[in-house]
Amino acid sequence: LTSLDPEDLAYVSDAVPPDVLARVSGAFESADRTVFEDTRLYQNDSVGFFMTREWVAVPDTHTVERAIQDLRTRGGLPAQTDRLFVVDVRHVLVGSVALQALLVQPPDAPILEAMGHDTPTFDPLDLAANAVKAFERYDLVSAPVVDDRGKIVGRLTVDAAMDVMREQADLQ
Repeated sequence: LTSLDPEDLAYVSDAVPPDVLARVSGAFESADRTVFEDTRLYQNDSVGFFMTREWVAVPDTHTVERAIQDLRTRGGLPAQTDRLFVVDVRHVLVGSVALQALLVQPPDAPILEAMGHDTPTFDPLDLAANAVKAFERYDLVSAPVVDDRGKIVGRLTVDAAMDVMREQADLQ
């Protein structure tokens, strides 16, 4: 259990004896323990329960070149990153840029010119089953999860959507 990341541990926590769960979560560093505890706050049928806290966001003041430089300095991207989330100075989601669109833009173009404004978003309290329908309808790989102020709190991926579908199939 100690090799699991905090989100995965939260996902299986109902099947783990409480004393073992307390020892394992107690071994996490502070930030990971917070992720674990936050994930457990959500109902197991909500988007918040299935979201990851790994995403790539860039300021709306960046150029395409600066955004690409930021990506290169990361050295790697979270799994299933198909887009960058564009945020304003208050870290409120403005839109997103598909990686494919980013690569074909002129380097000096503002990131806002490459951005799509029709980014589907989810609230962490939304039913995960409804999010799955949106993933199917819009052929999504990932989508931001935002709070009531529009700030990104997570990202839902197609893998998580598939987990929801498997759970629904198991219940039937």
